[in-house]
Amino acid sequence: MKKDDHYLLGSLLKTSGIKGEIILKFNNDCPEEIQELESIFINVDNKLVPFFIDELNPLKSNEFQVFLEDVPPGKAAELIGKAAYLPLQLLPKLKGKQFYFHEVLDFLVIDNNYGEVGILKTVVDRPPQHVLIIEKNNKEILIPITNSILKSVNREEKKIFV
Repeated sequence: MKKDDHYLLGSLLKTSGIKGEIILKFNNDCPEEIQELESIFINVDNKLVPFFIDELNPLKSNEFQVFLEDVPPGKAAELIGKAAYLPLQLLPKLKGKQFYFHEVLDFLVIDNNYGEVGILKTVVDRPPQHVLIIEKNNKEILIPITNSILKSVNREEKKIFV
């Protein structure tokens, strides 16, 4: 399995309970389709290894308690801190202003008042909101993602308007 064909779903935070339960934190709010996962890929020794899900129970909007098939309680702790991935083709298509973090990397960010801001390098999940990190002239520009700031996303032209 190649990482290029997958996207970062989230990370395994900690064990929970005595039966080998693990807390899986999604990188973003997860649509209902993701809540019905049958399997995930976990980065073990820099290889994506498939794990089947026995049960997935919601805790918070982006955290779930997961029971992985064939992972006994004593082995669950070995997965803590590891990244979880899903194949790109499982993602439902988003429209309008909604986007997946990986999908908009290297998009040009344009401010309606000031013009080109720069190239989007990463999106960071910082409470209480996500933040766009844009690079221009070797400087970082941070823009919070809110409905009032984010105006539109043009996937064809690879542009985000704020």
